[in-house]
Amino acid sequence: MNKGVFTIIKLTLLFAAVLLQSCAVDEDKKEPDEEPSAMLIPEERQTEEVKKEEEIKESELEKYAFVMNKIEELKEESQKKTEEIKKDAGFEEGRFQEIQKALENENKNKIPKEEKKKFEKVKRKIEKMHGRMENMREKIKIESGLGEKGFKKISENLQQNEDLRQRYADIADQDN
Repeated sequence: MNKGVFTIIKLTLLFAAVLLQSCAVDEDKKEPDEEPSAMLIPEERQTEEVKKEEEIKESELEKYAFVMNKIEELKEESQKKTEEIKKDAGFEEGRFQEIQKALENENKNKIPKEEKKKFEKVKRKIEKMHGRMENMREKIKIESGLGEKGFKKISENLQQNEDLRQRYADIADQDN
């Protein structure tokens, strides 16, 4: 599978999960006046979806693709730095996760005191680095000119509109 297509699929799924998690609404509890499109017949909904897509200009979609590419780069860099931090602290591959699971499962007594201290120090360092990366992600979104609202609008429309996803995939493929 083409690396660009795989990346798009992966990022789309990641953002879909994040958006679904942050915007979860119990569909059964929606009031008719909360969601006007819920009362539309299927043809009218389609028309509304087309209007939403038309609202997203090619330049906005290009900015979104650029932002997503930069966010993916930051994610990869973050993962690489996380592993470097663990390795530099002397944790063998997998040991950090073993300690983390043991501490989460209340098996604290099975881990030597010095290793717990080293784990906590490394964990704080990783969390601090992830915080900086998150700030960088938000800064990229803002500097792109889309802002959080524009970014969210495009993300939501990508989930709902196949034509828009295809336009996005075409743009993303050009960048790779």
